[in-house]
Amino acid sequence: PTVLPAPPGLLGTGTRPPPGHLLDVTPSYIVYSVKNGLVRVLDRGDGSKTLLRGHTAKVGDVAFFSAETAGGAASGGAAAAAAGADVLATVGGEGDQCSVLVWRLLGGSNSAGAADGELRGEKLLEVRFRPGPRRLVWHPFDPNKFVLLHGGGGQSQSRTVATLVETTRLVTVPHTDPSAHAVCLCG
Repeated sequence: PTVLPAPPGLLGTGTRPPPGHLLDVTPSYIVYSVKNGLVRVLDRGDGSKTLLRGHTAKVGDVAFFSAETAGGAASGGAAAAAAGADVLATVGGEGDQCSVLVWRLLGGSNSAGAADGELRGEKLLEVRFRPGPRRLVWHPFDPNKFVLLHGGGGQSQSRTVATLVETTRLVTVPHTDPSAHAVCLCG
């Protein structure tokens, strides 16, 4: 018998994979995008887990400012690596109200900052950026800087533009909930 390959039409030719990462891993955490704008975080030390809520559309990119990112010679070595290993950025998909959320993970086996040891995420920053970014790339050794990759606008949406965001220089507005995080309006 002859084995025939599946016709290309059955392989989903009309869909492109998302441009970002749907999974990221550090020595302490595993994070991945799930449905309805949710992000699952697993603690690799004790197995605790949490869901991060804040996006209104499917998350298209997750990225840690991780020990591997911060561990370069220019960063100050292990101290800088440890300082950024719990900082996570999530990028919402098309139509998301908050384009980028930056989180600090607390609790789990890294019980610093969480009195009960329960794993949870604290929103540090919300960036509303239009047109919606496709991907976030952290600066190699500075967790206060990242680049957002987004469509160029105009007639050529296939062009990708990089915009540097420096969080120490952002102008923010209060959130509608007075006890919540700051909101940055960009683009």
